[in-house]
Amino acid sequence: MTSEKHILHAILATFGSLPWIRLMRCNAGKAYTTGGKWIELAPAGAADLNGWICIPSPHHSKGRRIEIEVKSARGTMRVQQLRYRAACLDGGVLHIVARSVDDVWDALEREGYPRR
Repeated sequence: MTSEKHILHAILATFGSLPWIRLMRCNAGKAYTTGGKWIELAPAGAADLNGWICIPSPHHSKGRRIEIEVKSARGTMRVQQLRYRAACLDGGVLHIVARSVDDVWDALEREGYPRR
């Protein structure tokens, strides 16, 4: 079984070289710095990757915000992740649950972004 880490890196490798999409890693929760302080990261439940699509589609004339939650074949979403996904979808954000690179391509095609 492919780990979430490997799937995440494959998605970044595939889409990171495309000029029309920008993705970045998003860490959620809190982290302890080397200076001894806690810092707040993204809110609990935030997707693993976020960014934007720089080209219009038939449904969106100015591009679109994108969030990708990466899961292994047996991975399930936690309650916070489900709430975050619902908030994204309510706000018009393209939120994808991806278990593979093809899952991302398929979701983009459903939204009118062609495979390039």
